Amino acid sequence: MFRIVITAAVLMMGAPAHAAPKDELAAGQPTHVTWYARGGPKQQGRVEAVVGKKPKIRWSFKTGGAVNSSAALDAVHAYVGSDDGQVYALHRTTGERVWSVQTNAPVTASPVLVDGLVIVGSTDGHMYALTASTGALQWKVSTGDKIVAAATPLEVGGVPAVLMGGGDGWVQALRLKDGVPLWQYKTDSYIFGSAAIVSGTVVLGGCDGFVYVLKQDDGTLVRRVSIGPYVGSSVAVSGSRAFFGHFGNRVAGVDVSSGEFVWHTPDSGFPFLSSAALGKDTLFVGSRGRKLYALSQEDGHEVWHFEALARIDGSPVIFGDAVLFGAGDGRLYQLSQSDGALQWRMDLGAEITATPAAQQQWIVVGTHDGTVYGIETRTKL
Repeated sequence: MFRIVITAAVLMMGAPAHAAPKDELAAGQPTHVTWYARGGPKQQGRVEAVVGKKPKIRWSFKTGGAVNSSAALDAVHAYVGSDDGQVYALHRTTGERVWSVQTNAPVTASPVLVDGLVIVGSTDGHMYALTASTGALQWKVSTGDKIVAAATPLEVGGVPAVLMGGGDGWVQALRLKDGVPLWQYKTDSYIFGSAAIVSGTVVLGGCDGFVYVLKQDDGTLVRRVSIGPYVGSSVAVSGSRAFFGHFGNRVAGVDVSSGEFVWHTPDSGFPFLSSAALGKDTLFVGSRGRKLYALSQEDGHEVWHFEALARIDGSPVIFGDAVLFGAGDGRLYQLSQSDGALQWRMDLGAEITATPAAQQQWIVVGTHDGTVYGIETRTKL
């Protein structure tokens, strides 16, 4: 496997980034993280936002390609990739472009913000570290194949790092300051989901049909759990249990400490690419069968489901009593966690596969026609 570390000092004008609300952190997690793609190191899909029921589009920004990347937010900016190959920094409240950086292929991965850096992978096979305030390239690392999943911040022996998986099947912990690999582990197929970090271990699913548990500090294998079908989503972890949907048309709960299945839902007839969001006792996950499911974390039984007009490949996020997600019908939906009642929906006119980014009273999401939307949501407008 060949990789190159490159440093650069390309300076572009922009405003400094600011810290976002504090994420849920686990032991061994860097406290300088300002945005995780799934809300925290356990990939639980929980964010801090206002549960508003009167959303209004405040701005839109047109990129040159479909937007499959989920945005990262800080107090000033929204950072998002596009299939036009660029990573954009937009002003969060106006949508004005602050800077953009060109890669050599579509950027479908979600950026993460760590210690003033935007860390993002591209389908050109590189992981990029860009200065959040200016877009200056600090380093990039070449891998053997495309990167479509968000990196996961972690610490390796007390050293700040980011974890990435790619189409070459490698899982790598890269030193944050320069991208130097600290450890590597080879799986047997593509890695399309982000890793969860919990209790000194790395938990992730692979398209080889396994869920892996690795040691956080050196990447050695603790165990792998045979699933069978592809696991193309991020694995969400609560306690010792990992939750995920897969291409065998089912959702699973697995005890990662023992490697045993706790439960498996019946065959839904459609695969799951959406990553699960975890509430207190319930998980929420989208299906290519057009349904968003609310399932019991205890035994996997269906609590309720909501049916959109097209498949749901994007992942839901939860905040307060709300569940927020986009669908292939071009609509953004907000539901009540307790019973799935529709709180509001908004038609954005083109397919949504990106996970909405929500923080405070703002939602940022992109669509397949290349538009990024800034939506303000308050209880009173």
